[in-house]
Amino acid sequence: MKSKKKELVSYNKSVMHDVVIISTNDLGRSFRLLFHAKNIASIPESHVYLIGPDFHSIPKEIENSPNITHKYLFPFRLRPDYFNLLFFPFRLFIILFQVMLLCFSLPSIDFVICSSECLLLDILCANVIRFFKKSKLILDVSPFKNMNSKSIIKSIKQRIDNSKPKNADICIAPTRSLQIILDLQKVKSYIVRDFPGHQFTPHPELKEEICMIFNVTIDYLLIALPLIDSHNHEHLKIITNITKYLDSNGIKSILVIFCQDHENTIMNQMKKNSFKNSNINQNENRKVPNVKYVPINSTEYPKILSSCDFGIILDGSSYGLDLTSTLLQMMACGVPPIVSLKGCVREIIFEGKTGFLFSNQDELFTILSKIIIKKEVDLSHISKKLTSESLFEDSIPWKDILNFE
Repeated sequence: MKSKKKELVSYNKSVMHDVVIISTNDLGRSFRLLFHAKNIASIPESHVYLIGPDFHSIPKEIENSPNITHKYLFPFRLRPDYFNLLFFPFRLFIILFQVMLLCFSLPSIDFVICSSECLLLDILCANVIRFFKKSKLILDVSPFKNMNSKSIIKSIKQRIDNSKPKNADICIAPTRSLQIILDLQKVKSYIVRDFPGHQFTPHPELKEEICMIFNVTIDYLLIALPLIDSHNHEHLKIITNITKYLDSNGIKSILVIFCQDHENTIMNQMKKNSFKNSNINQNENRKVPNVKYVPINSTEYPKILSSCDFGIILDGSSYGLDLTSTLLQMMACGVPPIVSLKGCVREIIFEGKTGFLFSNQDELFTILSKIIIKKEVDLSHISKKLTSESLFEDSIPWKDILNFE
């Protein structure tokens, strides 16, 4: 990997880069593109132009960054969805017309970055900017959604073929697993693992403050659990069983659920899944595992996450060849993760060194027993390992990607 980094030429701090990141999907949920924006904007003399709609709010750190400019793109989406197909030519015309108008307001652009998530629209819009601004196209071959789960590898290969990565100047991939598949398609790519940003750093000293906010003593365990999909009944069932396990063992703990949806929505969903009120409502007279809800897009999310003793990740990979943002954020905060064994999480989770893996609930509770009851695990050792720079040494820095010739 070191030799590959040398191929990307040395970084010159005096070089200025203007980069466009474009998406016709919701930028507020395009976590990987937002990661790209944050990392590129941190390079001296670089500026990022985010182009796309934001149905969900963009994180304040990006919104307030002086090196990031958001230019809104009206998506022209209709309900129900079949209207989008029926009026697709008109929708395509509206979007491309907006992109061409934006080209006149943009300065000289060095790179255009888009994802293969929305094949036709995103890549077509990126190529329009590429043509008018004489820029280089960087294709992020991820993520893949709505694929046939019975033939996921075949679907991924088909998606890669349809995205025409060979036409891009540079291709990047989030994991080594996806890079291997691209190699089989004879497409040269570089691994770019996006680091969540400087706000996701270890802050164990904040635990006392967070415990005061939660109205508990510092000897309580803070267990982080990001819940991206509050409608996943299987995940809600696991959360219910976790609280029962902690309750039955008399563990003084707070289960901190970081969620996208409103707290009441999640509580209602959990009630439908036999999530008892005793596990939701705070009861100071019983040693029950209290549950707290924190919006995952709040400014306090990184601080509360970094103060947790360890975390549980029910989805470390969305489609098998990626790593979810919540897993990367937890690791960046130095919080030891217990991760559901899915896809390529083994690339960064090494059993007992950088976290733990489980494939079913029994294995999850065995790990919890080792950590909480038997105390066989040194969590501080894992935290130190997570914050070491060598953890993602196979990732190519953006400063090298932008100087690729």
